[in-house]
Amino acid sequence: EKINCGATPLHRASFSGAVATMRLLLEWKEPCCDILAKDTSFGDNMTPLHKAVAGGRYLAVQLLIDALKSRSTDDGQSLLKKNLTQVDSVGRTPLRLAESFIDRQEEEQKSVKRWDELAGGE
Repeated sequence: EKINCGATPLHRASFSGAVATMRLLLEWKEPCCDILAKDTSFGDNMTPLHKAVAGGRYLAVQLLIDALKSRSTDDGQSLLKKNLTQVDSVGRTPLRLAESFIDRQEEEQKSVKRWDELAGGE
């Protein structure tokens, strides 16, 4: 009996930025490597692209985008377009997830600047 933990090796490799492993997995294509699979192991329902974004792995993001560009669904729809509209468990697309990290980074920079000013730094 096959037990499915909800995450694929591609999810794990994408989050950790293991690009060489991702390349090998992506060579297998469907059905062995479902590039649109949603990870249910943490309840986040993220695709491998979401995971790469969440891990801050820009090389993994680029590899996935290139792989998605080169593939299409049975009805001819671009997998890239389909994946960019997929949402995680809180309704974020991969792009919105990336934007949330930028927003958070800007807030952290402002906070560091305030602390530097309070401590007499520049």
